[in-house]
Amino acid sequence: MQVQPSGAGTGTGGLGCTASLDQTTSPSGATRTLTVNATGGVAPYQLLNGSAYEAFSNGSHTVKSGIYANTGSANVTLTKVVAIKDAGGNSATCSFGVTVLPDSAALKCKLSTVQSKIYPGINIDFIAEASGGTGPYTFSAFHPGIGADITPTVDPANDAKVTMTTVYPTLSNYAVKFQPWLQVTD
Repeated sequence: MQVQPSGAGTGTGGLGCTASLDQTTSPSGATRTLTVNATGGVAPYQLLNGSAYEAFSNGSHTVKSGIYANTGSANVTLTKVVAIKDAGGNSATCSFGVTVLPDSAALKCKLSTVQSKIYPGINIDFIAEASGGTGPYTFSAFHPGIGADITPTVDPANDAKVTMTTVYPTLSNYAVKFQPWLQVTD
């Protein structure tokens, strides 16, 4: 999602609030931090969460932004409203705009190998390619069968593509499953 500038709002009894999310872009379904600050009014404050109010103090609150789902093929811009109230019964609302990216923009990774035959002791080359999300990408890999990190080499022509080499286990440690893992972050 892309966060538009935060919005300030005012309410009854001099109570006001501001609300904003922590990042300007994020795929649908990511966990984000919503910052809500109350001004004026009478502490303690309560924040409307769904259909019930709950106590909160000024500052950050973790929210699941997946409620802003976008299954279409184009960005969708929404305005979200935050409601608060204070101990004196005063209420206020503030808002922020969110542009939700389509689900197709989620971070993905494709992993392939170039070997047609694999046998114990052979070096195996893997190619990993990231798409979606927001680059630049960071790749890390580990081979639990030999207990070692695999160092990815970034393709100089395409920073979303890396090559990695590891050794297929020899007969002495063949009982360990050959399942190297790969992690990609954006």
